[in-house]
Amino acid sequence: MKKLSHQLKKRRSRLLRCYDDEDLHQLRIRLRRMRGHLKLLPGEQAHRLRRELGMLTDTTNAARDWDTLFTHTGELLPPEQFHHLQALLQLHRRAAHETVLAMLQSDAWTAAIKQWQQLEKDELFRKYRASDGSGQKKNAVRRARQRVDSARSKALGKGSDRSWHKLRIAIKDLRYQLDETPKKARSSHDRKMIAQCKQLQEYLGAWHDTVTHRQLLQELADSLDSIHYPRATDALDILDNAIREEQDRVLAEVKTMLQQDTLLAIAPVTERM
Repeated sequence: MKKLSHQLKKRRSRLLRCYDDEDLHQLRIRLRRMRGHLKLLPGEQAHRLRRELGMLTDTTNAARDWDTLFTHTGELLPPEQFHHLQALLQLHRRAAHETVLAMLQSDAWTAAIKQWQQLEKDELFRKYRASDGSGQKKNAVRRARQRVDSARSKALGKGSDRSWHKLRIAIKDLRYQLDETPKKARSSHDRKMIAQCKQLQEYLGAWHDTVTHRQLLQELADSLDSIHYPRATDALDILDNAIREEQDRVLAEVKTMLQQDTLLAIAPVTERM
């Protein structure tokens, strides 16, 4: 736990010194893992802190979205077309970065980290750590598997963006709960589930990026005067088509994975843990 706190502090310091999108990504991961620990603890204090850390994480969403869109645009478009969008993307990107940097220096951040540090010293938290929280962890994994099973059925049935998004979150939560078990103590079944979660997270993360990026592209298109900026408008259209094709391809891969028997290692909830 102290290692997690140290890593969070390190990423924050690096971001404040010189913003880097990978540092932001790693900071977001640490915040999510902290929230995963808090989810296992009873009491209003842990519940409230988990909610506050969630709000801090949400503040970084826009920066992450604009960072990934900027990188993806450079990969999908030839340099001459990327040139027409680069300044516009950077404008939105810098504004999102400023929001993150302000949050990292805010009273809300300081208060949340202070609560986390106090909770680490709390007797209940120390008992949980000493006992390794085995009972709570098993229950958390069981509930996470149930959510994956339910979300999987809804996603394959409804096929809406909302249902796919909920499946992505459910799989991410299951992965984090499984990661709580030390590597040496993991069964072969646990390792198989973690590997499946990672693979699905990668695909569903790519899918989620395409959904978010197309929304951002629509915002950019609405803000541009196509008469005065015809080349930028054309570049946006080409980029949107490329991302839509990628979206369809990635979702097809996800559906194939979900329909394969290998996913049954995740879906059953009655299997003995």
